[in-house]
Amino acid sequence: NIVPDRTIMAKKGRDFRWLWLILAIIFFWPLAIVYYFTRPKNTISISLEENNGRCRVSIVSTGRKGEAMMNTLRNFLA
Repeated sequence: NIVPDRTIMAKKGRDFRWLWLILAIIFFWPLAIVYYFTRPKNTISISLEENNGRCRVSIVSTGRKGEAMMNTLRNFLA
């Protein structure tokens, strides 16, 4: 059931590169900790708005995985 004028938001994991993290662990492990915790989280936010009987969907995302999910949803809704 979808309720108009509501926002659905999901967050999961951090947007980091494994290569950078592994190199930082090998050469300078405190840098690895700083690198991981300063990376933004992958997020996706979906807003539904009703206007004169029509539904408008807005999707905002951050991070590589968030962008991939946004593209999947956009293709599904198109």
